[in-house]
Amino acid sequence: METAIVEGRFVNKDDGEYIESEIEFQPSRFWVDEHGVQMATLAPKVNTNKGRFRVELTTTGQREGDYGWHYTVKCPVGTWTIKVDEPGKYRLKDLLPTRFSS
Repeated sequence: METAIVEGRFVNKDDGEYIESEIEFQPSRFWVDEHGVQMATLAPKVNTNKGRFRVELTTTGQREGDYGWHYTVKCPVGTWTIKVDEPGKYRLKDLLPTRFSS
């Protein structure tokens, strides 16, 4: 199964303190067919440690006969929809709307 790593950090911009919170990644599909094999998608729920987190997600790229899908992320800055189409390492802030990107 193709996967990607998504990591990030939550810090209060007013006082610089870490934000300890739960982050949930809900896939819009619970199964994918990859090379003729049905596999469950990863759906992690993690807690930050000193504001940081790191999770492994199933890539959301289109597979044969597939119409694509996404993850809903529930985190301290809100609830967002993201796509992680290719294997690799990503920062969550780069996957969120541009107002959160550096």
